[in-house]
Amino acid sequence: PFSGGVILKAGSQADLIIYAPIFGAAFTFLWWRMRDRIDEVQLWRNVRLAIRFFLIAVFFLYSFAKFYRSQFMPIPEFQLDTRLGDLTSMRLLWLYFGHSFAYVLFVGVSQTAGALLLTFRRTATLGAMVLFVVVSNIVFVNYAYDIPVKMPASVFLAMTIFLLLEEFPRLWNTIIMKRTELPPPVSYRPAFSPRIGIPISIIVVLYFAWQTNIKFQRRAESRATTSELLPFGGVWEVDEPGEAGSGTTWDRLVVQSSGYGTVGVGTKIGDEYSQLETVSYSDSLRTFSMTWKDSTDTFSGRYSVDGDTLRLSGIQFGDTLNVKLIRRRFRLEPDRY
Repeated sequence: PFSGGVILKAGSQADLIIYAPIFGAAFTFLWWRMRDRIDEVQLWRNVRLAIRFFLIAVFFLYSFAKFYRSQFMPIPEFQLDTRLGDLTSMRLLWLYFGHSFAYVLFVGVSQTAGALLLTFRRTATLGAMVLFVVVSNIVFVNYAYDIPVKMPASVFLAMTIFLLLEEFPRLWNTIIMKRTELPPPVSYRPAFSPRIGIPISIIVVLYFAWQTNIKFQRRAESRATTSELLPFGGVWEVDEPGEAGSGTTWDRLVVQSSGYGTVGVGTKIGDEYSQLETVSYSDSLRTFSMTWKDSTDTFSGRYSVDGDTLRLSGIQFGDTLNVKLIRRRFRLEPDRY
C-alpha cells in the first residue's frame, strides 16, 4: 500500500550530526594545545555555556516545527484509508501524536519553556530539569518505536544530564533528602558582567527565535501554495462504475488535499494503490486531469461535486468513462484539538 507523510526534514538533523562532532573535535584540540594555560574550572563553565545555547537553538527548531505543523502533521486522507496492520511503528506513532494539535502544542511549549529557562544562569538548572524530562521521553519513544533519529536525541539527553551533574549534590539534598543545609554552589568568574551578559543572552535567544520562525513560516507558506485544497480531495468509493473502458478497474479514488508535498495519491484496487503523478483542475470550467506514475495513461474530463457525491466524466484509455463516487466518511477525525 502507498505510504507517506512528512516529518521534520532530515537535513536539520543531519546538520546536527555533522557539526556537533566537528565542534567537539575543535574544542578537544584547543584544550590539548592550551591545557597548561587554561583554568579548568573556567573552561568547564564555558563548555556548559556553549551546551546551553546549543540546546536552546535545537529546541527552538523542534518546538517551532510543532507550532507550524511541520512535525506531527494532521492525519492525511490516504492514511485514514490504510489498514492499521499495514502501518510501520513509526507511522503509527506519528499519526497518534499528530491526531491532536493540543498535544502537539503542549510538547512544543514544553520544549520552548525549557530552552528559555536555559538562557539565564540562575534558571539554567530548572531549564535542564525540564528538558531532561522532555528529552527522556523522546529518547525512549525513539527506541521503542524504532524512530531513525535515535543518536541525535541521545546526544541531547547526554547534554542535559551534563548540565545537571554539577548541581546533582544540591538537588539530591533538596529534593530527596529534604535537607535545609546545602553544599555551596560552584563559584564561577562570569565571562561578562550581568549588565552585559544578560542583554547579550536575550539578543542571542531572540535571534534564534526570529530565524527559526522565518524558516518554518516560509516552509508553511510553500506547503500551502504547492498543496492547494482540491474541491474533490478525500477518499471516494466507486458507487456506479458507468461505462468502464479497458483497464478502468479501480474501485477507489484517493486525492490528498492537506499539505504533504503532492495532491495526488492514487486510485485503489482492493488494497493496492496506483499512485497519481498529477491532479489538476479548473474550478470555473469544472474540468480535471489526472496522470499516473510510471504510466502514459491520462484521465481527463469534467467533474461535479454535490455534497458527498462526486461524478467524473471523461476519457481514459481512449474510452468514455462516466463514474459516480461516494465520499467515504471516517469515525476518526483527520485533525482535532
